[in-house]
Amino acid sequence: MNYTTTSVAVPAPAELERECFPALASASPPVNLRPCAACKTLRRRCAEKCLLAPYFPPAEPLKFAVAHRIFGASNIIRLLQEIREDQREDAVNSMVYEANARLRDPVYGC
Repeated sequence: MNYTTTSVAVPAPAELERECFPALASASPPVNLRPCAACKTLRRRCAEKCLLAPYFPPAEPLKFAVAHRIFGASNIIRLLQEIREDQREDAVNSMVYEANARLRDPVYGC
């Protein structure tokens, strides 16, 4: 018996999905390949327009963990939504600083 092998190019699953189901591919929101530290901690998908992604990068998971432990995710998100965009980075840095102080000294904090 002689068997001959031929190589066949198989498209990647994402490409195959776009080709077979174009309406389905365009309907789903784009997802980052690497979720931000907040979405990873909260175990949710990190959308392209994630409010927390610019301030809690994937390389700094402890930054969100500390703030989340003291303030909670919903309070962090609510605060970021209520303030101007140019003030958000300072607000996040302040929350992380205050959370670290509160963890070091639970009674007096800062």
